[in-house]
Formats: sequence, C-alpha cells, structure tokens
Amino acid sequence: MLNSIIWLITGRCNFNCKYCYASKFKSLNELGTDECLRIIREAGELEVNHISFTGGEPLLRRDILNLIGEARRNDIYVTLVTNGSTINEKNAEILAKLGILVYLSVDGLKDSHEKIRGYGSWKFIEKAVKLFKKFGVEFATVTALNKENYLDIESILKFSIEVGASYHCFIPIMPFGRAVWSNVLSRSEILRFLRLLNDICNRLDVTVDLWCMPFAERYVNSPNIYVNVCRRMETMDLSVDGSVLLCDVLDIVLTSVKGKSLREAWIEQENHKLVKQVLNPKLEEPCITCPVKFKCLGGCYARAFSKYGDFNKPDPLCPAVSSSLDKD
Repeated sequence: MLNSIIWLITGRCNFNCKYCYASKFKSLNELGTDECLRIIREAGELEVNHISFTGGEPLLRRDILNLIGEARRNDIYVTLVTNGSTINEKNAEILAKLGILVYLSVDGLKDSHEKIRGYGSWKFIEKAVKLFKKFGVEFATVTALNKENYLDIESILKFSIEVGASYHCFIPIMPFGRAVWSNVLSRSEILRFLRLLNDICNRLDVTVDLWCMPFAERYVNSPNIYVNVCRRMETMDLSVDGSVLLCDVLDIVLTSVKGKSLREAWIEQENHKLVKQVLNPKLEEPCITCPVKFKCLGGCYARAFSKYGDFNKPDPLCPAVSSSLDKD
C-alpha cells in the first residue's frame, strides 16, 4: 500500500549548502502544474496519507501553494521542507490556513548555520519563526548532522523549544552530491551523538525524530525519541521530472509517473526486483544477531550501496558494524 510520497518538486534552490545532495536535480525539467495536479488527485484516489514537498527549495515554485491546496482538498496530510528564505507574511498566512507542517532547516545556531548554509542565512530563520508564530504555522526544525555540528545538539534543541517548534528532526548528511564520505560522521561519532541525544531528550523533555538512521533503536531508550524506518518501502520517492527513484539520494530509476497513472507506477515499483531485494535483504553479521534487526532491516540501504556497492551489506554508519568491513 502506498502510504506517502516524498516529492522533489523542484531542483531549483537559492542556497548553495555545503553538504547538499539535491543539487544534481537542478538540470532536470520540472513536471508542469497540470501534471502535478493529476498526480495529487490520483494520490487522493489511492488514499495516500502524506505528501512531503521537498527540493531544492519548494517555495521557489510559483504553483506550490496551489499544489499544497489540492493535496489538502484530497484529504492528504502535507509537509513542506524549506530553508526559510522565501517565507513572507502572505505565504505564511496561507500555509497556516492550509494546515500543513513545515520543516525548517536549522543546522546550528547562527555561526554554525551560516558556515554550512551561507553568510546571512540565519536572518531568514529568525524571520520565518516569527512569522510562523504570528500566523500559527505548525513547524518542526530539521538538522543535517555533520562533523561540524553533531556535538551542538543541546543548543539546537533549546533553540527549537524556544521558538515554538512542535519537535525536532536529525538526519545525518548523506555521502552524495556535495558531501563526501570524509564529511559523514564516523561510527564512533554517531554513537557519541546518540548517547548525548538520549540524555538531553530525557532532561529537556523534548520530542525528536531520527531520520535515516534506523539502527538508532539499538542505542537510545528515551520515550521522547522516535526512530523512522524507510526500508519497508511504503513510500514513493518522486523526482523533479517524474522519475520514481529507489531512494531520493540514489540515481536509480524504477519507473516514471509520466505517461501512466500513479497506480500503474506504484505497481511497477512494488514489483521491481531492486525493491524486493531491499525489502528482503540477505542480512550478514552483525545484523543477523542484532536485537533490532526486524525493525532496522540492515539500516540505510542507500549508504550501504554507496559504500560497498551491495544492498545486502549493513549500514556503514551503524556503530555495531566492524571497521574491517570497510577494508573489503
């Protein structure tokens, strides 16, 4: 069953972030408004629960509010990922009325954030949170974890609480696009982050979502931490040009929504041999004997494929994985 769509609605962006993996989508031709509206209506017919509009910077599309409105009219919950730079009084008021959740990218406090996202970018965060508060826009903050900010999480979480975010999300930077493996957290660093986070969440009583690190279930026990898993493949990753991707960080196209219905594209995704391989991985140690193997399913298959060229290999970011695997 298709539960949600992660939709790279545009490759355009007005930032030049240090670790961006989505910059490769800039050269692709975007789907037109009519085609997007068709897909949204078909998503409603399929009873899709959630569409996440991301990019690039989604608010650079002139029709984005129209697309969000169509999704809401089809009873689809909508989230929007933004760098905050294009938030203004007009669109903040509309976003509030549409009843969506906005994910605001915050990669640290002012100095850290601007080191990653560019000089002057912090003022957009300050303006956005003020407008969200003024108009009642529900929002959560999102941090892309890297070697420069992973120990700053307490200050980030305190900021998130202070500005009224519903919760906070952390996602490790992915070794694609402008990011390379040398920028990605090591296994010891991710373990240090998880232990620190577990303690902070208990002390501050703050809710945190962890994205793209399903193995975290093994290392945290705070009731305030929620670990997301994408390997169950109930989601469609939809690219700028209508291509259906195995994962939005991988250049592996499964099918396309152009020239066919969303239902047809979903059936093709479900039956694709790579999807079946991801759903039923031939797990190795340490996954076979891991206490969270049935939830984690080997972790992030995109990272495993990037590092080892094999979807059956364990997530190279997991602290339980031996460093000897890197030398194979």
